[in-house]
Amino acid sequence: VGYGVELGMLVDALHLVGLDALAQVDVGVRKHRHQDGQALGRMSAAIYRTAQLRLARGHLIRPSLTQFDRGEDGFEPRTYSVDTEERPPMVEIAEYATRKVA
Repeated sequence: VGYGVELGMLVDALHLVGLDALAQVDVGVRKHRHQDGQALGRMSAAIYRTAQLRLARGHLIRPSLTQFDRGEDGFEPRTYSVDTEERPPMVEIAEYATRKVA
């Protein structure tokens, strides 16, 4: 769920078919016009946590991220939760399997 979906799929593919079956693509320049630096930091924390969970490493980061906004009197900490909920594979969802057969 969330921003780690693509990375989760990539790690699953690595475990399923191995590194030699994967390829890298240059997508050129990607600009995040709709997200500021703070939001991108939260997105990256969710992606990083997905990597740790999927790669089965035992040393996990906290499920929260503290960032600092510039305020009138200096920097102000703001803490956000990092969404780490995972959905089951589609083939394990009964409604999907039923729809696929029909």
